[in-house]
Amino acid sequence: QLPLKALRLFYSSVRFNFTIYPMYKAVGWHSQNEYMAGNSLADVMRKLQKEYPAPRRTSRGMSTQQIYSEPLRIIDETGKDKQYLP
Repeated sequence: QLPLKALRLFYSSVRFNFTIYPMYKAVGWHSQNEYMAGNSLADVMRKLQKEYPAPRRTSRGMSTQQIYSEPLRIIDETGKDKQYLP
């Protein structure tokens, strides 16, 4: 039975590690510029939507091209997620 203090310390250090090493990143297809980073795929997507909101009235031809200056791809820095290898 771990004391609560130790547990709290452990959790805060875990959270701390996550903030330092985000796993997923949205990077520019051509430039490799980092647009956003987060702990999960959903996290990255959510932050991207906050940071680059789509215009209110979107025409059907509106692509991500007009929102971002280039296509983005998601990579997993840790290499654990085979679908998003860096």
